[in-house]
Formats: sequence, C-alpha cells, structure tokens
Amino acid sequence: MNPDVLHLIICNDIQEDPKNYHRLNVLGLITSIRSAAVPPFPVRQPELLAFLVWTGGTGKGNLTLRIVAERTGDSVFTTNPREVRFVGSVEAVSGIVFRIRNCSFPTAGLYWVEILFAGAVLARQRLILKDSGSMP
Repeated sequence: MNPDVLHLIICNDIQEDPKNYHRLNVLGLITSIRSAAVPPFPVRQPELLAFLVWTGGTGKGNLTLRIVAERTGDSVFTTNPREVRFVGSVEAVSGIVFRIRNCSFPTAGLYWVEILFAGAVLARQRLILKDSGSMP
C-alpha cells in the first residue's frame, strides 16, 4: 500500500523544536523564485529543501525527488533513490527531507517538484521561476 502524502513543502530550512520532538519549524516557505541574475536565465539555486510528510504505507520502497519543467517535460534535477520502510500503525506520521543543491533552472515558468514512489508520482508541488522584470 502506498503512503498517503500529507504535505510536500519547499523551503529554506527545517528546524526541530528542542522542547518537542513532534514539532518541526518550516523556515522560508518557497512558492516562487525570482532571478536577479543578468541575464536572468539560466539561474542556479544553491540550495532548497523539500520536506515530505506522509501517513500509512506498508513494506518498503524507494522515494526519488525530481524537478520537471512544465513546458518541456524535461527534468532539471533528480536525486538518487532513497529507500524507506513503512513501520508502525497506518496512523503513524513520518517524513523525509530532500536537499536540492545547485539546481539550474534554464528558463522562467512553471516547474513541478515531484516525489516518485516505485517509479510513479506520489506527490507534486508547483514552483514558479520568474525574472526580475516579471510582475509579482
């Protein structure tokens, strides 16, 4: 059984609460990136984090993160597969952080941050790339 994704969050950092290990703080939520480079594209993003939270799931499998350009379907970033085991009750909540380092976005537009499980898209989140001349 596939896990049920509760959240897929793109951000700058995740910090654990030292007083409550069940609480995490999301810092710098990212829904779009505005390039200040000249020329604006391609633009390289030094680091982003993708935080995936799920419940349920049985057995084990591989999770992979990829970033795909909506316009072309080309993948601009892919992680190595990470094996996960689904343990505990189906109500148990678990998560994983993917570090996205030195991702180069070739053009402005819509990109999808996707999580693949057993080769199929389990979750996806929009990420918009804009140049400095774009409207907000």
